[in-house]
This record gives sequence, C-alpha cells and structure tokens, in this order.
Amino acid sequence: MTDPTLPNLSRLRGFIGDLTRLVERRDANSWPG
Repeated sequence: MTDPTLPNLSRLRGFIGDLTRLVERRDANSWPG
C-alpha cells in the first residue's frame, strides 16, 4: 500500500525549489552592481 500524497509532495517540493531559485535570482538581479 503506497501513500498517494508522496508523488504530490515531491512535485510540490520541486515546485517550491524552482520558485525559490526564481526569487533568489530576481533578488540578486535587483541589487545594484
């Protein structure tokens, strides 16, 4: 018996990781210099 939330969790974690990278890149680009 497998937990149906596991695939969704991994997908959610990947989505959050992409979002975090996007925000970090935007913040880095917003810094002067």
